[in-house]
Amino acid sequence: MPVPSYSRTSGIALKRKLEAYKTYTGRIKDDADTFIGSSVINLPDVREFQARNVNFLAELDVLVANASTNGFLEYVRVEENATTYDLSADHATFRVQLDATITWVATNFPKDATGGWADYITGGDNSPQPRPLTAPQMTAFKSQMSLLSTTIK
Repeated sequence: MPVPSYSRTSGIALKRKLEAYKTYTGRIKDDADTFIGSSVINLPDVREFQARNVNFLAELDVLVANASTNGFLEYVRVEENATTYDLSADHATFRVQLDATITWVATNFPKDATGGWADYITGGDNSPQPRPLTAPQMTAFKSQMSLLSTTIK
């Protein structure tokens, strides 16, 4: 595979884009894998995951936008030594699953009487305690995390 030539400035910019992309997707995968291995998952942690990844998704969309025309796709192919790798397609698959996970959390997790998130319960000493997921919620959430983790390359 011929190595494309880049100016020093554009080469550095492309390298930074790839590093940022890997950082964001790596964090999401690490979070998903951590949840999969957890014996207790608290709702506030899930909500933090959801909020952070909505922001990550926006950043990732910017990084991948026009990848085939701005040199980023070709740069990734060279760096990953994969001549047919399609970053845009992988990102689209990953994005669909992350969107589905975020929507699933918003739909399936406990809400209070006003429709707000029921992140905390009152402990025996009347202090707020993080609400743990029930066993069925954990099983379903871990399934979502597994699907998400496998889409990240």
